[in-house]
Amino acid sequence: MPMMPSFCSRGVRVATGVLTLVALASPVRVASAQRLAAETLLDVEGWKTDDGSRLLARNGGKPSYSVRGFGFLVYEATRGVTLRAIGYVDQTDSDEFEKGIDLLSLRIARSRAFTVEAGKILMPLSAFGPRRFSVANPLIGGPDMYPTQYPLGAVATGARGHLDYKAGVVSLPPVNVKYTTAPRDRARPVVGLGWSTGPTFRVGASYTQGSYLGAATDAAIPVGAVWSQFQQRLALFDAHWSRGFLDARAELARASYEVPTIAKPVVGTGWYGELRYTIAPRWFVATRYEDYAYPFVKGSSRVQWTGTVVTQRNGEIGLGYRATSDLLLKTSLRRDHWPVHVSASGRTFPDGYALAFQMSWHASLTDLVSRP
Repeated sequence: MPMMPSFCSRGVRVATGVLTLVALASPVRVASAQRLAAETLLDVEGWKTDDGSRLLARNGGKPSYSVRGFGFLVYEATRGVTLRAIGYVDQTDSDEFEKGIDLLSLRIARSRAFTVEAGKILMPLSAFGPRRFSVANPLIGGPDMYPTQYPLGAVATGARGHLDYKAGVVSLPPVNVKYTTAPRDRARPVVGLGWSTGPTFRVGASYTQGSYLGAATDAAIPVGAVWSQFQQRLALFDAHWSRGFLDARAELARASYEVPTIAKPVVGTGWYGELRYTIAPRWFVATRYEDYAYPFVKGSSRVQWTGTVVTQRNGEIGLGYRATSDLLLKTSLRRDHWPVHVSASGRTFPDGYALAFQMSWHASLTDLVSRP
């Protein structure tokens, strides 16, 4: 068992990092606990995958692990005005130890009809974003369509009756950098509308448009053109329905990318559906299926760009057990399928699998330090 001492020591480093993120933010005292909420989340994962899948492979197919911690802070400066922060530390099989701040924002909530949040915020588009943490995600993996992002920006949200809305400006396009270049910061609008009948049913739609290319493509921009003139347009539609022990969610995305040297925009459409069913007070099962045709964009030279669609399908099924109110255990099996296994450029896309186990522990530090 040569990896156990290293694994344990790295786990301690992550746990210590989470506590440090919270402790450095503010001296939590009983007198101020009503205005400060401090929480932590620790995820420990074990993985066994194949060695070839471009979506699922980890550590060359050898057993692998990750230890990830989050610190959450919400400070109420005055009535309806809060400061919010989410920090993280992350350790995987490699020797790299990552840490940083995901979210850092000021939120002003005067009423249910109008709330404004500004700073480094969660991308206000994907319906999966608010459920990205392990205690809300019924499975271990997440949709491959658009990974969670935290751009700079400001967004106004609210609800009146059955309708809800969002409108704002963010600094990044929603992209998956496995298929397009890492984007530049540039302001772009985000708008959305939703309709619900309480917590059991909701449908919504969102839209954004703006440039999406990054600095890595500067040398390939055609003469006379500028990187910012090539636009991405993205429309997202989401739905949520629950009844009894069943919870169902779905999301559909349609994206259009203007690509240099290519006359027509490259268009991709995809969706995922997710089901969760509680089979006993502590036990639940869940599954998610995703089918996506993602625009792949690459600049080879000023006169030659690649703009095509990569089709990928994957499904995950899992079992969860809530041991206590703060301890959640999950296991899942995920498989992917690439209809085209060899691209025109010779890149291979073999099918693969991922077997995973996850332990998630949540704690409220505010409650702990406030106890007499």
